[in-house]
Amino acid sequence: MVVDDQFSSIRAAQVILRHSLKIADLDKICECAFNGKKAVEKIIEDVEKHDKQHCSYSLIMMDCSMPVMDGYEATL
Repeated sequence: MVVDDQFSSIRAAQVILRHSLKIADLDKICECAFNGKKAVEKIIEDVEKHDKQHCSYSLIMMDCSMPVMDGYEATL
C-alpha cells in the first residue's frame, strides 16, 4: 500500500515499485490511500476479512506529513 496526500507522489512510488519488482500490472496489487486514516481503515478491513488472523499487506509506504492523520499517528 502506498499512502500519501499527493497523487503525484503515489504514482512515483508505484513507478519505482513497478520497475524494481518487475511487475507489469502493479495497479492490481498495490492499493493507495490519501491519508493515514484511510490507510488504517483499509488495514482494519483487510484484517477483518482474514478473520482477524493476519494482514495481507507485505509493505506499506507511508508519508509522514499528511492531513487528517499523519504517518506517525497511523503507525501507532
